[in-house]
Amino acid sequence: MWHHCHCRPWAGKRKLYVMAIGIALFFLVITLASITGRTADTRDSADWKPTNDGSRTT
Repeated sequence: MWHHCHCRPWAGKRKLYVMAIGIALFFLVITLASITGRTADTRDSADWKPTNDGSRTT
């Protein structure tokens, strides 16, 4: 008798864990980049505000 699914029962759960870890790592990298100042201000008003060698002058 042929079965509809020959997958291992834990294969689906493992994929969910891998995806959750991947998303958590993505946000961790973004957070670390933000803390260390490696991100840029991409808001609409960032193009016309004055800068001092790339740093914002307020």
